[in-house]
Amino acid sequence: MCPWDSLRRTSLPFCEPDVCGWLVHPAETISCAAYLVVALLLWWCSDAEARSFRLHWVPPITSVIGVVSALFHASMSELLAAADLAVIFLFPILLLCLHLECAGRLPADRFVTVFVLVTLGTAIPPFLHPAFRFTGLTVLGLAVLWSARLVPSRAGDRRLGVALAVLLPGVALLVLDHRGIACTSGSRAHVIQPHVLWHVLSAVSLLLFVRFEQEFLSSARRSNAALLNV
Repeated sequence: MCPWDSLRRTSLPFCEPDVCGWLVHPAETISCAAYLVVALLLWWCSDAEARSFRLHWVPPITSVIGVVSALFHASMSELLAAADLAVIFLFPILLLCLHLECAGRLPADRFVTVFVLVTLGTAIPPFLHPAFRFTGLTVLGLAVLWSARLVPSRAGDRRLGVALAVLLPGVALLVLDHRGIACTSGSRAHVIQPHVLWHVLSAVSLLLFVRFEQEFLSSARRSNAALLNV
């Protein structure tokens, strides 16, 4: 009997072969530390302006994503697979609420209530059926893009482009891993896999994207202030 045998295994395919131990996929589990490093950097670089935009919520959210993802890859259980996607929802939900607040569509005193309600509403479906996991993430991503258009600013586009340039290859590697393509074997099987690189690239892109959001929202605030003073 292996440590996690009492939990139903996820049906998602991965390149890294299973290990009968507390870390079923060692490389994928350890690479989740990239999210914790990014959370630490974001917390360290957080200033008063970032806190005024509620971007100080991002470091704890990123930490939760890293911890839950590590637990999932350590166990490869179906339950934690759903939890892994559910906590990722927290980041786009936060961005959606931030954009709506900055655009004047969400009152500041209702921010927390709306964030909690949307989080609860989107957290349940991933546990009901696997199809809701990536579908929900796609819908939230489109909602973030829509809400960003409501904010009257285009500042920081270059940083956004860099973040996307880092993220998209990571997404491609994620797809390759789930398709069993470009997998490594032998002595490297538990060292490097496409999914390991996905963790690193997505963590770096998250760092860049948050810095872009800070510029984006800061510029929008200045634009709104200038309009009010006209």
